Amino acid sequence: MGGLLRWLFGAPCHGCGEALAVGVAAPFCDVCASAAEPVLGWSQLQLGAAELPVATGWSYGGAVAAAVQRIKFGGAQPDLEGLVAGLHQRLRQRAEGGELLLLPIPPQPQRLRQRGFHLPDRLASALARGHGPWQVRRLLRRVDLNPPRTLRPDLQPRFLARPAQAAPPIWLVDDVLTTGTTLRLACDALLARGWGVAGAICLCDARNGREGRHGALSN
Repeated sequence: MGGLLRWLFGAPCHGCGEALAVGVAAPFCDVCASAAEPVLGWSQLQLGAAELPVATGWSYGGAVAAAVQRIKFGGAQPDLEGLVAGLHQRLRQRAEGGELLLLPIPPQPQRLRQRGFHLPDRLASALARGHGPWQVRRLLRRVDLNPPRTLRPDLQPRFLARPAQAAPPIWLVDDVLTTGTTLRLACDALLARGWGVAGAICLCDARNGREGRHGALSN
């Protein structure tokens, strides 16, 4: 629906914020699209002796980094369906028409109070929209009170999970994949309480070291 509304009424470019022409459903203007690199594929994140499949949609750089920064730090409220369209397809292939749980990585409480929203929550909702068997659940809580990781990147997040219940497979949802530490620690918390984790979905992959024109990102 979001893409249809963009096509009918026009919308700002996710990257630069300039107005797109009516009839354009793409997430970026032509200039920003040339600096947005899709990375639609699967990789494996090592979890001890096991591996976690991770799907990413874009390389974190250029217009994509600008879009994430505008949302997280500039208060932009874009339609995300165009950005997650490729990830929809990959999830559908893994779900095979069945149920799954989308579990957004939770934020630090003070960061949520500062921003008033959390991008992984919005990404999970955009992924689930229009897919009846897909649910968004919040089974994790962030319990560390560390300063932002831009100030202390050596400090690691800590998570507390609810006790496991009978449920469809869990897919973690995060905005940017950097070192994979956050996903590993979230998985550890879930596995310790008896949950099963099928994989993870991340909007952007920053493991190639590109930070975009707005600098390093803090989760």
